[in-house]
Amino acid sequence: MTIIAKNLRRTTLISVGLSLFLIGIFISKYSVELVYIISVCFLAGAVLAILLKRKRKLIVILSLLVMFAIGFWRGSIYQQKLGKYDDYFGNSVSITATANEDAVYSDRKQLIFSATNVEVESNNLVGNIQIEGYGTPMVYKGDKVAVIGRMFPKRGDNIAGVSFALIEVKQTGGSIIDTLRRDFAAGMQNVLPEPLASFGMGLLIGQRSTLPEQLVQDLTIVGLIHIVAVSGYNLTVLVNISRRTSQNRSRYQAVALSALLIGLFLLFTGGSPSIVRAAVVSIIGLLGWYYGRDIKPMIILLLSAVLTVGFNPLYLWRSIGWYLSFTAFFGVLVLAPLLRNVLLKPSLRDKLLPQILTETFAAQLCTLPVILFIFGRLSVISILANVLVIPVVPFAMLASLVAGIYGMIGPFLFGGVMVLPARLLLEYILSISSFLAKAPYANVDFKLNSTQMLVSYGFVIGTSVILWLKSRKNAIVS
Repeated sequence: MTIIAKNLRRTTLISVGLSLFLIGIFISKYSVELVYIISVCFLAGAVLAILLKRKRKLIVILSLLVMFAIGFWRGSIYQQKLGKYDDYFGNSVSITATANEDAVYSDRKQLIFSATNVEVESNNLVGNIQIEGYGTPMVYKGDKVAVIGRMFPKRGDNIAGVSFALIEVKQTGGSIIDTLRRDFAAGMQNVLPEPLASFGMGLLIGQRSTLPEQLVQDLTIVGLIHIVAVSGYNLTVLVNISRRTSQNRSRYQAVALSALLIGLFLLFTGGSPSIVRAAVVSIIGLLGWYYGRDIKPMIILLLSAVLTVGFNPLYLWRSIGWYLSFTAFFGVLVLAPLLRNVLLKPSLRDKLLPQILTETFAAQLCTLPVILFIFGRLSVISILANVLVIPVVPFAMLASLVAGIYGMIGPFLFGGVMVLPARLLLEYILSISSFLAKAPYANVDFKLNSTQMLVSYGFVIGTSVILWLKSRKNAIVS
């Protein structure tokens, strides 16, 4: 047994290396001086290892330092590209960009949408910008637009914004996927009344732009807004259903069908940070399952984080959705299995309902601190609402998919029987949401500061460690 194996497991070293890559990217945004301090610590460790004649430990320390350095280098390069925006903030600019979502009307009665592939004065800019303006009746996903307006900095997923802009569509997108998505939405509206049609689209692909304001408010109050968000939850549900229904035939068919589903879902939803992360997690999990390898949940989480953040450091620097997705997946992949192993009998651990309930509770618990830090609102009845609704969501998604396809192909066939399951399930979810939202004190003000948020996550991690130790003890005893 090597010295490394005696002191640190291979999975632990991999986890530390991946974490240092993320730390390097994070620090490159906020502090350069701290880099030198950490580098000195690593070099001191390397010198100590040399003095102690621990060559293997020296290799480990230098490898970890390289991971940190690569992360910092990647973040620094991207930060330099972001610096180009500073030349245009506060100025009126002429922009060409590609819409990455269908436009909706803002509170100021202007079209508003997010765009990518931004070009200003022949300079290509990274990231997304938010455009709000007038001049064209509609902008669809994939349309290439020319925009004239004043640029200003923004927070969140969009680097900059342009308001009261003059918008002109230079070239329509017209891709097969975008056309199919619009035809599917039209098919859904052909056979389902509002707000059921819009809600069905929200469940399937996270389309919230057409949801009534009251419905969005009800879902937010009861803590169910995540089921109509472009989140990893929708994709995870679909992949699990696909794998379970086809795995009895062959693993290859199950993986191929799931991979096709992931690809289509990414194309339909536009590849938001949370969806990209969910796709990476799902693919890694599928490959591990296909080859019979037991990949540790933390490795899956960190590897997916490194791949997504390495591709786009803005996820780590600015995206609330990415953090919500990361913490939710920690709950689903790490905390939920520990809860089942410690609290449930072995005969119940693999049952569908206990899995859904524990994963829902764990995801809610792990996302709560960042939600309270960002939004400052606590849904008192979110656990009850999720317990009543989440078990039927997969069936509602499947029924909505059938209804949409039915509406595209032949909305008058079979007397509308094909739509009945979707109507019943969607109406059930909306009725529960509306009823619980009217409860007194269903949603209260409760905001955490950054210190309280970190302490809360310390509690979550500590609880996970305790459950892990207890789970190992139970496994040894049994």
